[in-house]
Amino acid sequence: LPGHSVHCSAQFAARPADSAMAMSLSRMERQVLAGFAICVVIMAVLHEVMQLKELGMAIQKQLLEDYYTTLGVSDTALPSDIALAFKRATNQFNSRPQDEEGRIRRALIVTAHETLSNTDLRAAYDHRRRVVKLTSDGLTIACVGV
Repeated sequence: LPGHSVHCSAQFAARPADSAMAMSLSRMERQVLAGFAICVVIMAVLHEVMQLKELGMAIQKQLLEDYYTTLGVSDTALPSDIALAFKRATNQFNSRPQDEEGRIRRALIVTAHETLSNTDLRAAYDHRRRVVKLTSDGLTIACVGV
């Protein structure tokens, strides 16, 4: 038996060398694998960035509905443009909407008009809008930097 154990250990000693040679990769193959690994990491990072961007946009939307978009006017719109946009937006509702989504949409249009047609409320809204935008952009940049 002692001779047998020597024989087995000699076989195992020879196998790793044979398998190491069979498993050894050329320099080009290692570079290809490293390039592939880098691509996988980059794709994972880009995926996370896209998720963070979507999250930032969702937070921004929840924090502050964009009244300019609701009425379909630019943020430099004149009061007459806002009034006209309000009339166009409310014309789509012939009467009071019966469904919940229609009531919410109509209430948002009315709130947007009330806010943007009053100069003091509009100035306060514009300030809040800028703060939310800067904060959301800053959070996105900070998270991407991590």
